[in-house]
Parts: sequence; C-alpha cells; structure tokens
Amino acid sequence: MVEILSKETGSYRLEEFISKTDQGDLYLATDIAGKVLVHVKCLNEENTRGNDFRGPGLVSLKNSLTIKSEYLCRIIDFFEDHGKFYVVTEILEGQNILEKFESSTIIYEEFLIYACMAAKGLLDIHSHGLIHGNIKPTNIIITNNNVLKYVDYSVPINFDLEKIEYEGETNEALHYLSPEVVKGQNLSRSSDLYALGAVFLRLLTGKYLYSGETNIELLSAIVNKSPNFSVVKEMAIPGETVLLLEKLLWKEDHGRFSSAEELLVTITEMISFKSKILTDEYVKDIHSPRDYMLVSLLAVFAILFWILAVSILK
Repeated sequence: MVEILSKETGSYRLEEFISKTDQGDLYLATDIAGKVLVHVKCLNEENTRGNDFRGPGLVSLKNSLTIKSEYLCRIIDFFEDHGKFYVVTEILEGQNILEKFESSTIIYEEFLIYACMAAKGLLDIHSHGLIHGNIKPTNIIITNNNVLKYVDYSVPINFDLEKIEYEGETNEALHYLSPEVVKGQNLSRSSDLYALGAVFLRLLTGKYLYSGETNIELLSAIVNKSPNFSVVKEMAIPGETVLLLEKLLWKEDHGRFSSAEELLVTITEMISFKSKILTDEYVKDIHSPRDYMLVSLLAVFAILFWILAVSILK
C-alpha cells in the first residue's frame, strides 16, 4: 500500500513512501523550487552515526555531487534535517540488471556491452575517490534506453557481520562480499571489482560462487572454500569470459584486476576481438566472385545514397 505523505523536509516535499533500501527509506518527492519530481532517501542512522560518516562519509557525498557520468544515477543534493541525512537523486525508469537478463534472451554480445558500461561506471566512481561498497544486481539499473547505471554508490553500507550471521534466512547481499571484507577488512576498490564479478557470474549462469543454508555457512564458504568455476566451464561461455570471471573473483585481492581501468581495457579488447570474429565469419560466407561483386555494388549504392542525402540536406 502506497503511503501518501505530503511532508516537507529541506527544499523538498515528500509525496509517497516507496520502499526500504539498504541505505534507508526511499521516497518520491517534489523539488519545491523547481517543481520537479525526484527521489529522496532518508539514510539509516546506523550508516550515518559516528565520525566515519561525518568525516569521510560527508566528503564522499560532496564528491558525488561533482560526478558527471552517463553510467551513474545523478546525485542532485544532500542535506541534514533534524539530525537525519537525506540524499536526492534523479528518477530512473527501467529495471535492475538481473530482471533485464531474466525477462528476455540476452545474447553474449549484449552481455559484453553491459559489462563494458559497468566497468566505465565503476571507473567513474573510483576516479572520484569513492567506493561503491554495495554492488549487487538491484543496485545496477538498465534504463528504458538500455543504458547501465549504478545507484546507491554515495554511501557505503556498514555490514554488521556479527549480527547478520545469526539471522534465519540467507541474506542475498552477502553473496557479493569479497573474502577480505568478510574477514573484517575495509571495503575497497578491489572488493568492488569482486562484487561486480559476482554479479557477472549470476547473470551468465544464474548461480552464486558460494552457497550455504544459513548466513554463517555462506560466510564461512566465502572465506574458506576454494572457488569452483566448473558450472561456468560446463556452460557455453567463451573461454576468455571464464578467465575474466576467475580474475575478478580471485580469493586474494592481489590476484584480481588492479583497477577498474584495467578491467575496462580487458572488456574493450574482448569486444574488439569478438567483432573481428563476426566480421571474419561474414567474409567467409562470401564464396564466389559474384558474391564479392554484389557486396561491392551494395557498398557503392550506399555511398551514392549518402552523397545524395547530403546534397538534399544542403
């Protein structure tokens, strides 16, 4: 049931409560000055209390306001009101990346395109001194224009693993935590890369790298078990993508990609290589001189059509 609010906070009027998220309560709101609909998120107190948030956390939020990236949900504003912190973002129309893959047949080439966008977005986050800290399918949106965008990248989540361990059902978000984070180390660029690898694995296979009937079993597996990529190798996934997944999901962080930039370069090369193969296969299908002549004539007609179009436009 939608909760109608019409309550003002800061420069915004909260119109409807939408849902609870990892970061906090999400609302549909109106920018009072511009009369524009936006999303406003009231951050959870456990993520904003203490010096970690009021120091580095606020710096990260300020930095996020300066980012202009095609692959990130735009953060418009943030403010404090009566001791609570709010983050204002644009509204994205689309579905999360897992829903996108489950709702239609995604061919391998499309996966590479989305993977390239994901690497570009992560590079934009890291190059501004930020860490996403909560990469998972629900925080990666594919817009109605088929552009990949990260959400919830401005305030990393504080995972209280001691509390989570004893919850009844398995917390889906834990599947995307790297082994070193489970051991208690801080979130890092490398843990972001690991999480993205776990997302890629889920998209391509529908499975997780580790499993457990309870949270404590899952966390133990992430730390102590060796990764098993047999499910990937059994599927019709190209060898270079298997290697990509293995490097992203390497148990020790020093074995992973050194940066989002290195990941982007690798995926770009994979796309280039795949495009070359497709071109070569197309050329191989042209068997006779007559076929070559037809292709050449088509190319000539295309050029003549382009010249004619330009002349008409002038």
